[in-house]
Amino acid sequence: MPTAREPDAARFDGLVEYTPYAGWLRCDARPRYAPPLERDAAIRRVEALLGAVRPLLTGTEET
Repeated sequence: MPTAREPDAARFDGLVEYTPYAGWLRCDARPRYAPPLERDAAIRRVEALLGAVRPLLTGTEET
């Protein structure tokens, strides 16, 4: 069970689906068969991840 010091990382597992986009976006070479990137959803998910880990990295987590 997740605690304040150990957030539920499983909720971020889906972010790995964006890994292929990294190369495609840098090279502007997205394959035709690739699904469209939902940028707004991706940004919200990454912001949620950052919000969960930033306090742990900076030592400012609430107890």
